[in-house]
Amino acid sequence: MQQNIQQMQDNYGKLVKLLPELEKSLSRWEEAYQIMQQLNQFYHSSLWLELYDNADNIRLETHGNYSVLSQDAIWNAVTEQYELAKKLNKTLSKIVITE
Repeated sequence: MQQNIQQMQDNYGKLVKLLPELEKSLSRWEEAYQIMQQLNQFYHSSLWLELYDNADNIRLETHGNYSVLSQDAIWNAVTEQYELAKKLNKTLSKIVITE
């Protein structure tokens, strides 16, 4: 009995410690969504296509990342974020009580 109660106390402590991280995660997801919207709009614009066609003449500092003018960089990043969001949604749907 004592061991079970202690386990619940320890779990409570873990949850209390995780809550600020979860809140920060939410704001990071919101930021990522805004960035994704901008990248998606850029990627599907005629400007991107024009820049893509002239990519050899454009010098970008990519900081070790793929160039936004490569054919799949933005697409892959947006797709990866979408897949993560689906996993997060699945997890959150277990937590949120449907009213």
